[in-house]
Amino acid sequence: MKEPRRILIVTNMYPHTNRPNYGTFVKEQIKAIKDLKPSYDIEIFFIKGYINPFNYLKAIFHLHKLIQKKEFDIIHAHHGLSGFVCCFQRKVPIICTFHGGDVQYIQWQGVISRITSLLIKHSIAVSPNIKKKLPSKNVSVIPCGVFFDLFKPFDKKEAKSKLGLDFQKSYVLFPGNPKVIRKNYALFKKVIDLLKVHFKDIEELILWGFNRKEVMYALNSAEMVLFTSFSEGSVTVLKEALACNTPVVSVDVGDSKEILDKLPGCHITTYDEDRLFEKTAKVLKEKKQINYRNRIRHFSNKEIAKKIINLYERI
Repeated sequence: MKEPRRILIVTNMYPHTNRPNYGTFVKEQIKAIKDLKPSYDIEIFFIKGYINPFNYLKAIFHLHKLIQKKEFDIIHAHHGLSGFVCCFQRKVPIICTFHGGDVQYIQWQGVISRITSLLIKHSIAVSPNIKKKLPSKNVSVIPCGVFFDLFKPFDKKEAKSKLGLDFQKSYVLFPGNPKVIRKNYALFKKVIDLLKVHFKDIEELILWGFNRKEVMYALNSAEMVLFTSFSEGSVTVLKEALACNTPVVSVDVGDSKEILDKLPGCHITTYDEDRLFEKTAKVLKEKKQINYRNRIRHFSNKEIAKKIINLYERI
């Protein structure tokens, strides 16, 4: 296998001044790759499509100029729209990671993502259910990894202190913005209301508006994480919770079933609020101390980076 020298990352998700947590998982994945392969010369091409969709059109021309100016061995795009922009050049082989939203949530983006998967050299799906939705035969399932150096067990009282939380309360964490409909906060709230009838110290903890370190504190402050989403790709925060040894109850969404299968103290269940209450109540009563971290080390950014490097060299 030949080792690539120069890699261009094309992404519409990347942390920057106005949105410091936007696409952090992409940045962390790139860092893990560079740590393992310092010989790689990696350049970032960031498309600010969230500001104006017209920026994707402009990106086609800017990308073409960049490729004419510099020699790249591989383009690795993140998100189907970013991959589609790359398809307007045929000089450099393209790999694209499809993260879920680009395939599942918005119909026209799903169409573009499927077309993109047929035009590029190789596709990466972050979960098996995303792979099923891509028509290409050249698809690898490689989930987003976990930054194990940051997400690790931390003293619960100290974590609560860092966030100004009540030491006497038991927190159930909602992983996302409650205003996003697909996150299904309404169902989460129903379960919390049921829990409050039986557990007087229960409070919800909304994981939104935190920086990365505060996310780690929140996951360590919580007694458990409850997922009620209608749709997900690869559920990164679920793996981050497990890296902190925090148990998870989830509906069968994204790759949650594959991750939580056979993990003691964690549960996959239906969207029925009574079933969710039953499983969450069980976790709160049992209070099991389980080392989930060791069981999910294959999801560390380092292990995921090894798979991507292997793919780069094969391509």
